[in-house]
Amino acid sequence: MKEDHKQSSENLSSNDIHENIIRKYMPDILNILLIDRTTSTANGTHNIIWANKNYLKYDSKRYAMTAEIKPELITGLMEGIIRPRALKTKEIQKRRTKSKAEVFTPTWIVKKQNDEVDNDFANDDLETYVKRTWLEITCGEAPYMTTRYDMDTGKTIPIAKRVGFIDRKLARINKEVDGKLEWQRLVEESYKSSYGFEWNGDSLLLARENLLYTYRDNF
Repeated sequence: MKEDHKQSSENLSSNDIHENIIRKYMPDILNILLIDRTTSTANGTHNIIWANKNYLKYDSKRYAMTAEIKPELITGLMEGIIRPRALKTKEIQKRRTKSKAEVFTPTWIVKKQNDEVDNDFANDDLETYVKRTWLEITCGEAPYMTTRYDMDTGKTIPIAKRVGFIDRKLARINKEVDGKLEWQRLVEESYKSSYGFEWNGDSLLLARENLLYTYRDNF
C-alpha cells in the first residue's frame, strides 16, 4: 500500500501526466477534464474531440478527427498515448507543425511577452489583479497560462520560476495571503478569469491537466 501511494504521488508530479492515475484516484475529475465547454448544454454533455489524425492507427472510428475523447480511449492499455509535445517524436512534431501550424513558444519568450502585459497591472491591488481577464488563444498545452515544464525540453520548471499568467496570480496570492479559506477563494477567482482556447483535443486535455496540477503544486 505504501509503495502504491508513493507511485501515485510520483506520477501526479510527473510532467507526462498519467491518465490511469487520474482515473483511479479521481475518476470524476477525468470526466470533467474531457467535457467540451463549447458544445455541451443543459440538455446534454459532449466530450472534446481529437481534431487531428495522429491516432487513427489505433482505431479509425473511435480515434477519428471528429470522435469524442473517452476515458477508456486514453487509459488502461491505451494510457500514455497522449504526451506533451516535447516527448513526442520529432517526426510527429514536424507533421503537426506542417498540418496544424503547431509551434510551441520557448519559456524565455513567454516570460518576455507576459512581462510586458503584466507591467500594466503592477499597481493593482490583489483582488483586482487576480480577477484580471487573460486569454491565451491557440493555447496548446497552455504555457502562457502556466509553465509547469519547458515546452522545448520537457524539464520541470520550479514554482518560483514559472511565468504563466496564472502562475503570476498564484505567486501574488501565495505571497500576500496566509489564511487557507482566503487563499482558496482568490485562487478560484484567478482561475475563473483565466481562459485558453485550443482546437486539438489532445493538447487541450494536456492544458487542462497542467492547470489542475498547477493548483495542486501551489496548494
